[in-house]
Amino acid sequence: MVAYKLLLPPEAKIHPVFHCPVLKPFHHNPDTPIPVATLPPHSIDNQPIITPLVILDTRWTQTAVPRKEV
Repeated sequence: MVAYKLLLPPEAKIHPVFHCPVLKPFHHNPDTPIPVATLPPHSIDNQPIITPLVILDTRWTQTAVPRKEV
């Protein structure tokens, strides 16, 4: 099976490997404009802009050094 691995920015947060059977060719229709969405920033200086209202759950991870995830 053939697959393509894309070089994506880290903020894309999607798996970069796509298998050829799931890819489809793009056919541009000049009568239909391509919508471009401008997303608001989600952080400034690595700090979230929106503060969560409540923490629903926490868990301990099983790594070399146990740590609590929120």
